Amino acid sequence: TPVFIDDQGAICAVGYLIERSVGRALPERIAREHRYDFLEDIAEMPEVRAWVATSGFTLAELASIQPAYASPSIETWRTWDLVKHAPKDGAFAIEMSGWGSPRKVAGTFLKKSLHGEWTVKDVETSAVIGVGKLESGRGTWKSFYNDGKRVLATGEYANNKAHGAWTFFHPSGNVAAVGRMANGMRTGERSFFYDTPSKTPIARGVFAASGAVTGAWQHFDATGKLLATTSSAKGVGNISITADER
Repeated sequence: TPVFIDDQGAICAVGYLIERSVGRALPERIAREHRYDFLEDIAEMPEVRAWVATSGFTLAELASIQPAYASPSIETWRTWDLVKHAPKDGAFAIEMSGWGSPRKVAGTFLKKSLHGEWTVKDVETSAVIGVGKLESGRGTWKSFYNDGKRVLATGEYANNKAHGAWTFFHPSGNVAAVGRMANGMRTGERSFFYDTPSKTPIARGVFAASGAVTGAWQHFDATGKLLATTSSAKGVGNISITADER
């Protein structure tokens, strides 16, 4: 799905064009009212429709430059193999990029294992966005949103990888998902929830050991009513819609 302005304030390509021509106020309003919508839906706003008419672009041309965000490719996902590629014992730190702003990962290695306290910091803000309490590669981990305050996820580590029960949170603090990780990959049953205190389900299903979606999944509307079921096997998917008066 596209996002008009993300949590770090980065604006999408179409939003940037609007901002440069009429200022930031309209993009901020779009982000409040249509943050995850496609441009065809956003253009229902009279102000946006008027801007498109004077932009020199057609709606189709503008829609073609609005990016969507793909999920990570399971086929290319890899975790750090510390048995084969472990640094020497002692303090360790590395600066990494790829999630937006650079991040610094720091901790201690002991006998090819993560040991003691490990932290992940946003280099630009110095906010701690991840902290682990580990002993010989086993322990707990807590991740935070970029402000370093709101909890993003909590879970267990074993053998230097995410392994065990994990809980994920919306920025509001409501539970977003629960499930298990095994050897650094999502696996087994998992439930996703709308941003509500009552944990209204969005979807329930199973991930294979490879981290890929598999088997039967259920999908729910915002009231928790079953909306559709899907099933997949060997790359082939099927969907069954639950019809009602709508």
